[in-house]
Amino acid sequence: MSHRGTFYVVPWATKVQHDTTVGNEFACCHVSTVSGDALAADPTQLVLAHVHWGKNWEGRERFEALPGVIPLGEPSDLVPAAAVPVLEALRQSLASTRLERVGIVAKGLPPLRDPTVPIDATHSVQQALRKAQPMFEDELF
Repeated sequence: MSHRGTFYVVPWATKVQHDTTVGNEFACCHVSTVSGDALAADPTQLVLAHVHWGKNWEGRERFEALPGVIPLGEPSDLVPAAAVPVLEALRQSLASTRLERVGIVAKGLPPLRDPTVPIDATHSVQQALRKAQPMFEDELF
């Protein structure tokens, strides 16, 4: 199976339904700014998710047709506006960890690469993921 992940913003309930239906092979990994208990209490909350589809294009198309699924697109695509609030919340939640682990912010970075600049719809998927969840950026390729 390919290491490349396809990224989405999805309601928690959709992620759970997907995993229950397909099992482990095409499980939907996720990250959220809230706890599992909070997601269970309100399964309409959105999470950043990714799936390693490999050659399972049929499963990918079925998943992408589910209500509330927002595909982020290719790495160079602009982030869908509907996904921005989730990605920006993740960027903000990572700010203190980023400062603690890295210690400094590089000077002179263009705004689209500067992790202190908020994510908006002018960011590519790769730029937004680099700010929101840098550990996932390598799964785009």
